[in-house]
Amino acid sequence: MIALAGVGGLLLSLWLTVVPLRSLTQTNDFISEAWPVFQTLSHGRLLHALQVAPAYYGSLILRAPFGLLGAAVSPHWQLSYILSAAPCLAAAPLLGAWLTSERGPSAGASLRWRWCGPLGLLLAVNPVFLYCVALGHPEQILSAVLAVVAVITAARGRWLVAMVLIAIAAFNQPWALAAVPVAVVVLPDRRGRALITVALTLGILFVPTTLLRTGGSGAVGSLGGGVGQIFYPQQLWWWFGPHAWVSIHAHELIVLAGGVCAAAWWSLHRADRLTPDGRLREGLLLLALVLLLRTVMDPWNNLYYELPFLIVLYALYARRPPVHLLVVTALMFLLTVPPESGFRPDWGGPTGADLYAVAYQLLTVPMVGLLALRVFGSRHHWIRVRGRLGNLLPPSPTL
Repeated sequence: MIALAGVGGLLLSLWLTVVPLRSLTQTNDFISEAWPVFQTLSHGRLLHALQVAPAYYGSLILRAPFGLLGAAVSPHWQLSYILSAAPCLAAAPLLGAWLTSERGPSAGASLRWRWCGPLGLLLAVNPVFLYCVALGHPEQILSAVLAVVAVITAARGRWLVAMVLIAIAAFNQPWALAAVPVAVVVLPDRRGRALITVALTLGILFVPTTLLRTGGSGAVGSLGGGVGQIFYPQQLWWWFGPHAWVSIHAHELIVLAGGVCAAAWWSLHRADRLTPDGRLREGLLLLALVLLLRTVMDPWNNLYYELPFLIVLYALYARRPPVHLLVVTALMFLLTVPPESGFRPDWGGPTGADLYAVAYQLLTVPMVGLLALRVFGSRHHWIRVRGRLGNLLPPSPTL
């Protein structure tokens, strides 16, 4: 029932955003990027559809049956968007219901949190999720959920399922490549087989589609590709400018950071020495750190870029009262939502942008530091920090 309520809430928000409030979505990215691809596919022009598709073309391939159904029934974009977004949005409350309904290791008691447990319901009314729907990027939710499930299944030793899931997550949204090393290092064993499996799966998914998109030249292109006209203040490289090396190659650095964090975690913790519950908890904390780094290191950081990090946090604390999570969500929403949305004032000019950059970094840089200390630091140091900061920190996750 919790899952159905959460799915129903998100689908209702999707319908309300797309149908009655059309003025909110007239310029969303689905209309300009995905809808032309589905229209082209509906006319049987597969090659041209791949060539005009955006960088997240993998998501459009996965959602093509739903989008094509909508294009076949209606000549307008609304039905195609609703049908293609519905599976992505439904993934979040289903994840929440799965996490809160499983039985935990302690005393055999149910881990469902009965006051709000309702992780699915919380996701359904989350402002970041709703704005993500308005912007036309539900695929972010699907990749985040797949990454979380991949890390959980990897921590439990199901290496084949985990590698296929994380590969699909990366195909759906390339940022999930940064999470691939996390899913590998949390495995208790068979990491060699896992690496080969995920490499083969990624090759099967990316190589043919890349060759078709590039006309057989085999040019894969750069993960960074320059920032072009997109360079927002809510990111780490704002002070370097859009033409700095770190800005141009930020996307490659994000993937590299994921690998470095995973390697450092492995050298310190060695997943085969942890209990299954410890691997699961520490693996999700590592994933949260990698995805938070992804947001602060990306010059294109939009509000929906925060979604994967928030979903991991909600998964970690699915069985706790979400007070701290709601505060973090609200702060990230206010500091990342564009001023034209009307949710925050537009101070305008370079000075205003600098102030927003400072505010965003004052929130996220300490979060990165605390997460890094929790993931890589000793238990003694973490206990000392918790003792000094007290209620400013959320309680320990129970996963």
